[in-house]
Amino acid sequence: MAAYVWGVGFGSRFRKGQLVRAFTTNSDVVEGKLRRAARILAEEGPVAAYGSMLRGGSAWTKFMGPAYFTKFLFFIGYHDPGLSSHGTKEPDPRNPELSYRPLILDRRVATALRERWVFPPGTGNSNWSSDLYRRYLAYCREQYPNDPEAGEYELFNDGNR
Repeated sequence: MAAYVWGVGFGSRFRKGQLVRAFTTNSDVVEGKLRRAARILAEEGPVAAYGSMLRGGSAWTKFMGPAYFTKFLFFIGYHDPGLSSHGTKEPDPRNPELSYRPLILDRRVATALRERWVFPPGTGNSNWSSDLYRRYLAYCREQYPNDPEAGEYELFNDGNR
């Protein structure tokens, strides 16, 4: 819940209903869905977990889009004991995506990814596909092999110009 509230941002602090609607609207299922996404992250990697949280996925939760649920994935993936101090793992030849650390994808990051041609020009500011999330993680891993989170930070700052 803390990742969700943090993701809503300071500007929405007066709209209390928005802060909790993903939890109040889905109160009977939200915990199970978040646990399912966490399990998928651990077993299949961040792209699969991301896909499970998209509309139609097994962990989809109403009112929790990618800008919010990638914060959840980021924070639960942060403490993976298999990660080095730089947030990376040695690639598993059977599933190289297991070595990716989940990163936050929001409107600002997507804007910078479009400017760098990682995302196609017509890509919107929400509802990004699993393939786009995969491209984003791969881009950060290629540009910052020892610290993909630094790539996310740079994209976030560049997307605010």
